Amino acid sequence: SGHRRLEALRLLVDQDSRYKKVPCKVESEKSNIDEMFNELRLLEGNATSRQHTDYEKSQQAARLKEILIALKKRGVKIPGRLRDLIADTLNTSAAKVGRMENVANNLIPEFQEEFQKESINLSVANELAGMSENEQRAAYDDYRQGEKMTMNDVKERKTLSPATTPAAPPDKPEHPQNVQPVP
Repeated sequence: SGHRRLEALRLLVDQDSRYKKVPCKVESEKSNIDEMFNELRLLEGNATSRQHTDYEKSQQAARLKEILIALKKRGVKIPGRLRDLIADTLNTSAAKVGRMENVANNLIPEFQEEFQKESINLSVANELAGMSENEQRAAYDDYRQGEKMTMNDVKERKTLSPATTPAAPPDKPEHPQNVQPVP
């Protein structure tokens, strides 16, 4: 990190000598890892300090995953599956962490806002996240018009959706061409 800034400064020095010396902060890999462990401890402490909304837990889960991946890339041995570690830290199930990830990765921003405001819960958000973007946008338009968005409503939408409804098989003749029925 900082390679582009250094190159930019080298170009500036060619034009103006006052950029020959500039202040900078050099962090060692060790201090960066220590900061990540400090943030992990902070997130763990916050997870147990009070009740959090599902949205807040989702944000914590995403940040925990980022930190754990960064630590892994720096050679820190992380025992077990990340999802299990995150679930343990947040005092929840690995399945719920998976639903949080699905919502974070696949739910449209408009419904993300509703999830943040607790207008929809994690189960509904997760079910919506399983729909295509166009289906979610149609559902959001209906939601804005006052339609309810419960788990049953979303599941019903999914069963009625052309994308989730299997296509009917094409009409087949009773007997394929050039094949005679056996008497």
